[in-house]
Amino acid sequence: MVKLLALKVPSVISQNNYSLLLSSLTNEERLLINTFNSTQDAYRSLLAKVMVRCELSNRFDLAVNEIRISSNKYGKPLLEGLTFFFNVSHSEEWVVAAFDDEPIGIDIEKIQPIDYLKIANRFFSREEYTDLIATTPDQQLQYFYDLWTLKESYVKQIGLGLKMPLNTFSIRKANTCCFEFAGKMPNYFSGPCFHQYNVIPQYCISVCASKQAFPKTIDFIGIEMLTNVLNRHY
Repeated sequence: MVKLLALKVPSVISQNNYSLLLSSLTNEERLLINTFNSTQDAYRSLLAKVMVRCELSNRFDLAVNEIRISSNKYGKPLLEGLTFFFNVSHSEEWVVAAFDDEPIGIDIEKIQPIDYLKIANRFFSREEYTDLIATTPDQQLQYFYDLWTLKESYVKQIGLGLKMPLNTFSIRKANTCCFEFAGKMPNYFSGPCFHQYNVIPQYCISVCASKQAFPKTIDFIGIEMLTNVLNRHY
């Protein structure tokens, strides 16, 4: 079954905890974290990487430094030596992660005013754009973020990144839990199956998996859970 985690990014991480979290990463990852000009950007990237390692450490009874993560040619992170899959996403104050024994994708976005019609006209399919403008004006912004996160979760699930233009497939949301997908899929994928979670006010979360095995909700964790796991191995 799919497992989902969410962690709220704190405004400040103590130096001791920051050093401990950073120590769980590879040299290359630490160098990347240190290039961020924004502290919050560094926190989001760091916590996303550590969340994955801690969950895998618990699941497979491995030391954190035994977990090897690479990426495919499109940049999607992959586990080395384990037939297991994960995906992460972050937006503003939140980092989310999804885990499954088949490929999975997750996307979170903060719902905020933007020129959504201009963006949708460029990136959505004709059918999706038509559905969007047919939605009542007071619901259009929410519907835009619903479609955007659903589409991003699918692209992340199949691991093709920008190789898969967002306007080459369509997702139609019939109700809160029923979705229609139209488009060509890679031959090695089944599904897609979608689920959305409205558990964080002002945020939209969508998950795409190969089967309907979604949990009822998302598990919320804190930095203390991550540091506890790391302290067991150092």
